[in-house]
Amino acid sequence: MNKFLAFVLLLTTAALAKTLHAPLPDAVTKAKTIYIDNQSGSQGVVDGAYTEFSKWGRFTVVSDKSAADLIATFTYNSSLYEGTTRSSLTMTVTPNNSTDSLFQDTERWTIFSNGSKSCVKSFADRVNSH
Repeated sequence: MNKFLAFVLLLTTAALAKTLHAPLPDAVTKAKTIYIDNQSGSQGVVDGAYTEFSKWGRFTVVSDKSAADLIATFTYNSSLYEGTTRSSLTMTVTPNNSTDSLFQDTERWTIFSNGSKSCVKSFADRVNSH
């Protein structure tokens, strides 16, 4: 009986360890360049995103939007939750010639972190696991 329980536990653990994701569109996997579109109102967002994209090295960050394969748009969001203002940053990745969202992530915006690094890391993890 103990061997059976160990086997079931092993199967359950293995199944939970592998998270399935929807496939990424070809526009992401074939892209070589990305443009950072800062709609957040904070220069720190662009600086953080640029740092993470540079560390990752998968895409070349370009300063000319028309030369980019992908656009990473950062927007600031604020909402009231139980009497407290909660701030977040959303990164939406679109192909240059479309407004179709290829990837989106939202992270909390705090005085310690503006969220852009976390958004790029989340995108990198998803692309690297593809």
